[in-house]
Amino acid sequence: MTTDIVCANALIIRDGQILLTREAATSAYYLPGGKVMAGETLPQALKRELNEELTLDYQENQFQAAFQQIGPAYNQPTKRVVLNCYFIPVATAYQVGAEVYDYRWCELQSKNVAPVVQQALHDHAWIFAR
Repeated sequence: MTTDIVCANALIIRDGQILLTREAATSAYYLPGGKVMAGETLPQALKRELNEELTLDYQENQFQAAFQQIGPAYNQPTKRVVLNCYFIPVATAYQVGAEVYDYRWCELQSKNVAPVVQQALHDHAWIFAR
């Protein structure tokens, strides 16, 4: 049986590129955000994760729901991940927090992107024109 990991993720688009993050123990880049904890709403989880990962402090009303993507969890073959993606405003500065090793701006065809994220970007390529 497949277990779902429910996540809230940010779509930060600038000049036709999207901001992706990477944890120290992995080689693949992922959308900023992460797992929703018990009792949290999706926006609450995204607010918390953005602060932990990129030291960004947004208000929940700044998030605009975009799409949901379901696919295989990275390095967890018995699990699926449910990415609940939100547009958020582009910040002027980013600082790597405790949970993230680094970040980069990526295009649709960028390498070293987690498969579910790569699929989401291809399925929803319209986000790059935003």
